[in-house]
Amino acid sequence: MPKLTDAQLAKVTSIVVAEDPMLAIRLATITQADADILGSTVEELQKVATFAALDKHARSHGQDPTDLLFILAAEDAEELARLREEHRPESMKALGLE
Repeated sequence: MPKLTDAQLAKVTSIVVAEDPMLAIRLATITQADADILGSTVEELQKVATFAALDKHARSHGQDPTDLLFILAAEDAEELARLREEHRPESMKALGLE
């Protein structure tokens, strides 16, 4: 998958949180103790929770979660096309079509 910038990830997070107010509460309640138990960081656990919410939202609306991620992260149609194109070879290989 194409690597998204920190700015793109922050943009996606703000959109997903705006759509799911309960997510904001879940993110705020993740503690350092949680991260320590799981051998992770608070930021990583928050990212996982955000992407789980994005995945759930996309699937409940019949959308591909990766494509929705790209749609939310892209600033314009050109960037969206670039993200999709960068992801295409990985998708083809995963499907055994390469």
